[in-house]
Amino acid sequence: MFFIEFTYFSRVIRETASVNFKEEGRRIDLKNLQDPILVFASNGDNITPPQQALNWIVKVWKSVDELKRHQQVVVYLVHETINHLGIFVSGKISRKEHKEIIASIDLIEYLSPGLYEMVIEEDASEDRNKVRFETRDMDDILALDDGLSDEDNFMPVASISKFNDHLYRTFISPGVQSMVNGFSAEFLRQLHPLRMSRYAFADINPLMHGFKFLAPKVKENRRPVSPDNPYAKLEKNVSELISDSLNMFRDLRDQNQEFWFKSMYGNPWTLSFFEKPEDATTDDISIDDNTYLIEWLDMVEDGGFAEGVVRIMVAMAHVDEMLKRSALKTFNHIVEADERLKSLSVGDFKQMIRQQSCILHADRDKAIKALAKLIPNKKDQATAIKIAEQMALADQVFNGEEKALLNHIRKSLGLIKPGKPKKATKSIKKQVPKLT
Repeated sequence: MFFIEFTYFSRVIRETASVNFKEEGRRIDLKNLQDPILVFASNGDNITPPQQALNWIVKVWKSVDELKRHQQVVVYLVHETINHLGIFVSGKISRKEHKEIIASIDLIEYLSPGLYEMVIEEDASEDRNKVRFETRDMDDILALDDGLSDEDNFMPVASISKFNDHLYRTFISPGVQSMVNGFSAEFLRQLHPLRMSRYAFADINPLMHGFKFLAPKVKENRRPVSPDNPYAKLEKNVSELISDSLNMFRDLRDQNQEFWFKSMYGNPWTLSFFEKPEDATTDDISIDDNTYLIEWLDMVEDGGFAEGVVRIMVAMAHVDEMLKRSALKTFNHIVEADERLKSLSVGDFKQMIRQQSCILHADRDKAIKALAKLIPNKKDQATAIKIAEQMALADQVFNGEEKALLNHIRKSLGLIKPGKPKKATKSIKKQVPKLT
């Protein structure tokens, strides 16, 4: 699992085409990642908002079809209010979002290739959270932003930054390195303002020795004041005033910096001196989008019982464009209950899920109709239908879309005649234990 909680990483994305590993001589390419990617962002983050945290996904893969072609899974989670630091250190976030992310890490690897939003909902009736993965498109990410044109303003910034860095490395850095040694570096490090502020209240300060004796006395005699104490009310009002003032200062500062930034780097005269760099991630665009679909369709009848059952599991799990965590848990239950599936390694099973998902994406109807060739044995077909029913009721709900797909699978396997759909048995729910 490749987990991203911040997007200084997005700076790397823009450089993926030009950065090379000198030791191995190969280019960094996020499309080569085989593990799922999980991005955690927040609408309350004014430093790395969701637009910045997620736009790189569109730049790298362009479309969900390309994600599927590379058999990759990207999941993002957007909190409504938490701020930048709260994403990392908030106790409330750790008890909910972090907890559910950790609980879902292994299951996310069973997701079919594509783009998903992880949605966490509290269930007061069962005193736990419900987690589901809803399929998303690149337009859903772009809808969070007002367009990508404002990123052109960073072209002059990048060029000037590289120029200044070259000047520093050429003329300044050699002189600094010749004058600085280990002792001077450590001396400057210890004199850092943030360290000095701690030293002022540390035991090394003689003026703090008196507090060592006063602190126990204060602790023994601490008493809560009454709610109507005027000083307590004053403290609360002053605290709110300070908080509101800092928020107002932050907003004014940000608006002021944004104004001057756009005035300096975003005006047409400045931009006219810099050419927009070619998009380094367009190397795959020349490939015919239908080529990979044809490749998957050529595999539609390849395999046997395992491939057929996995295809059914994936189809049933994604029938309503939403995948609940209970469905992913059902994957494990089914594998453990069948000897042929159990013999597959974890890696082979995950790879099979990706392949069958791509085949279903290429032509869902043809993939379902080919099940009879993958599972010709009548006993195996009955087992496959039971597995399909388990997947349909993984969330304890049997809706119309699942019923229609189940009948389609039965018809493809020749278990019911065309035009005579079999009614769902009332005993299905008894076959599936409730998943937690």
